[in-house]
Amino acid sequence: MQRYDDWRVVAAAYVLPPLAYLAASRFIIRPMNAWARRWAEQQAANEYTNEVESVMRASTTEQALLAPVARRKARAEVEKGGLVILEAVYGVLGSYWEEQEKLGHGVKTAAGLAASARGARAADGMAAGTSDSASSSATPSWADPASEDASSSFPIPPKFEDASSSFNLPPKWMRVVGATQYLVVDGRLILYEGPPKSGLMGFADPAPRVTSGKELYVAYLADGAVYEVTVGDTSRLVLPVPKLDPLADDARATHLISIGELALGIQIPKKTPTSAL
Repeated sequence: MQRYDDWRVVAAAYVLPPLAYLAASRFIIRPMNAWARRWAEQQAANEYTNEVESVMRASTTEQALLAPVARRKARAEVEKGGLVILEAVYGVLGSYWEEQEKLGHGVKTAAGLAASARGARAADGMAAGTSDSASSSATPSWADPASEDASSSFPIPPKFEDASSSFNLPPKWMRVVGATQYLVVDGRLILYEGPPKSGLMGFADPAPRVTSGKELYVAYLADGAVYEVTVGDTSRLVLPVPKLDPLADDARATHLISIGELALGIQIPKKTPTSAL
């Protein structure tokens, strides 16, 4: 048997293989794995975006068809002091409230949260057929910061859900002002309990891979006052909600009126401060 007396050869035989493995792992294998994960996430993001854009295009077409009728209904309701939808948002509302807060519209203030919570409890009480049960209803799920994440069933790594900005994902909510105004008949809006509201004409599912937690938020004008209400996806909603306190924040009420005017293409007389009613 041949014997190697050169210690350098023996040392290289023991040291170089693990060093080569560590170098290849750090500078070749890990970057390739990271690239593969990023590519898979980007493909999933593209697939999700295409899925949402497809249903939103159909919804946009329906809303365009409903717009003239919704505008006529809104003008008629304004003339008689009836029910005018100022803002209506459907979907996972957590991201909507966050965006509104960033824009400085004050929806996350204590007054705003209390008003929406009161509206949700009042609507839940109506669905149960009693006004007494309204005061004991649970806080709406959008008020829980963990509700959006808990309701998600997206079948890819969690960081994808937290990387909406980097992947340019569509929002998980949609505006449905005109579509909601279209459903107003003789100063009343009735949405029955049971089917999800994504099936209503002009609506769509803006978060198709979120299985629960979708809600409908509506701000409306009735008898010169602005009100807010939030209900679950399958809950009953009847507007105007009886015994509901009007919005006390005049600045937010004015902002909501401007949204309604722009969305419906109408003019609403600015003659009565909402907090004074």
